[in-house]
Amino acid sequence: MVLGKNTIVFLMCLGILIPWAPLSAPANVFSTNGTDPRRYVAQNDALWRILLPVGTVTSEFYLRNKNGVGGVAPGMGTAFLVSPCYAMTNYHVLFGGMNFTPNPIGTYPVTLRFGLGDRGKPALSVKGRVHFWGSASSTEPDIALIRLNSCPGALLGWYDFASMRDSRQLSATPLTMPSYSSDRSMTQLSIQQGCNAHGYVPKRGWLLHDCGTRQGASGAPIIAKLSGVPTVIAINAGEFTAMSGVKSTYDMQHANWAVIASEIVKSSQLKAMLQKDRNRAGRINPLL
Repeated sequence: MVLGKNTIVFLMCLGILIPWAPLSAPANVFSTNGTDPRRYVAQNDALWRILLPVGTVTSEFYLRNKNGVGGVAPGMGTAFLVSPCYAMTNYHVLFGGMNFTPNPIGTYPVTLRFGLGDRGKPALSVKGRVHFWGSASSTEPDIALIRLNSCPGALLGWYDFASMRDSRQLSATPLTMPSYSSDRSMTQLSIQQGCNAHGYVPKRGWLLHDCGTRQGASGAPIIAKLSGVPTVIAINAGEFTAMSGVKSTYDMQHANWAVIASEIVKSSQLKAMLQKDRNRAGRINPLL
């Protein structure tokens, strides 16, 4: 379902304000039986191997407001590998929701941790820096690309993005969303399977969905198996009206939203960086 101008006006009339800056993502959880549909992923889980490219990201910088008091403190969220040496998360996870233009020659260090277990000890910890970014406004997608100091994707694998055609024809396709969420654990991966896409807002590049998450899940990949390959169709980013507890039915007023993959791959600069990195690795994606 594509949501056009009239639908967006209708959402606003319902009190659903389409924000110019993304909200932090406490998000909403949906389940007909009232039970949280998310579960932890253990090493004996059938999906454990294909979810290894999903980790946590922590920023290691503080943005000061030069025009006043305050700034943006270090953030933490979910990230995932998109090539051997690059990972992706939301812009607002690292830079907050403020209208901020990063210094193109600035250094914005981060740490990614993969394979977090019951005790929170990562199997792999990797440093990196933000290399390419979008925006917290409506002008660019809410994404940040991270160049890692090493190339964990060569071992763990990485995810490709769906094409525009794939991304918009997913209403009947079961989705999977792995994430780290503060209400469950930021040291152990959770997953929801069988969630669904419910619409597309083309002017914002948003996919509406019912994959339930809480704060910390910003930057989580929403995955579908396309031709048998786990493929990212969107990146979780926010919600319209956050609720505590579990909501028994999905409705548009409480929809979660994600940056659709087709918006991300519109950037020729980003596509070229990823393709160059994949070619340089000289190896097949270990997930394939």
